[in-house]
Amino acid sequence: MSPWETWLHEATGLLLVPVVVALVFAVAGALLAAGGCLRELIDRRRIQRQWAAVTGALPRSAPAAALRTAAFAQGRWSGLLGQFLAACGRPDAAPGELAAAAARCEIEASRTVARAQWLARSGPTLGLMATLIPMGPALLALADDDVAGLARSLVVAFTGTVVGLLVGLVCTTIGSVRRHWYASDLVAIDELVGADDGGRS
Repeated sequence: MSPWETWLHEATGLLLVPVVVALVFAVAGALLAAGGCLRELIDRRRIQRQWAAVTGALPRSAPAAALRTAAFAQGRWSGLLGQFLAACGRPDAAPGELAAAAARCEIEASRTVARAQWLARSGPTLGLMATLIPMGPALLALADDDVAGLARSLVVAFTGTVVGLLVGLVCTTIGSVRRHWYASDLVAIDELVGADDGGRS
């Protein structure tokens, strides 16, 4: 190989360790996200029962203030609804406070979904890099009839592909599920805010 080709090959090979380390962190992030999603699923069953009790006890024509009062009376909440009620602090919060609390909840929902989407994209990208980088040494080992070196490089390459795709699949699923959850929560928050606080939307 020419000096430039040798330099490019060696420089690319130096990327393998950082890519593998980043892929390990991506796997850890996917596992943490999956655990958080499972915990949130368990909490959401309780929240759904609470919300059904709140909305079922009031007519559709009830004002949003009455809905907030009933929600505060339900006790402990979690998730976006819990964040909204905690930010309001009281059922008779001013319309500006309600709007600000709802906006913060929407931002938090977008941030949480964006983290899952970022992992869903970066996992397969890192996996592809972990696949392609060892292919150079694998081809050189093949040219030198180094079967052991070829096997080592191919093991790293194929493992990187599988791990990266797994991270992408898990995080894509989590992002889709949470996007649906948070859309439902934001609808409930809109009902708690009401249209100009004059009634449920």
